[in-house]
Amino acid sequence: MSQASGERTAGRDPLRRARHAPAGHAKEVPKPLVEIGGQPIVWHVIGLYAAHGFRRFLLATGHRGELIERFAAASTWPAGVSVTASIPAPRPTRRRIKLLEDRLAGEPLFCATYADGLADIDLAGLLAFHRGHEALATMTVVRRGCSSA
Repeated sequence: MSQASGERTAGRDPLRRARHAPAGHAKEVPKPLVEIGGQPIVWHVIGLYAAHGFRRFLLATGHRGELIERFAAASTWPAGVSVTASIPAPRPTRRRIKLLEDRLAGEPLFCATYADGLADIDLAGLLAFHRGHEALATMTVVRRGCSSA
């Protein structure tokens, strides 16, 4: 995928308390800002998508969204990558994506992902599969307890 493709990623953080945050930490830090290797999870997620050619990221935040917005604004992103956070009222995922509709208008494709977890997904392969099936939507899921190892 090239930068000129116009494809966008819409990330979001969950509305519920952080299951993976350190004990006593869940209410202060939203899961996307929990650090792995010195950087928040959302930084790693954006990096993964950016490595596959995505350049514009819209973060539809929820719980402690103001912290994610500050992080996005204060961070230095790779050349050509823009990250914008919006703080809609807490809503289910489908409503948050709907709230981004005007900002996604005219785009032939966008990806939506949770910004609080990492997965080893072949994004180029996933998008090729999606395009090859002329689908309205394509979803990846992980079955609890399964391992690819």
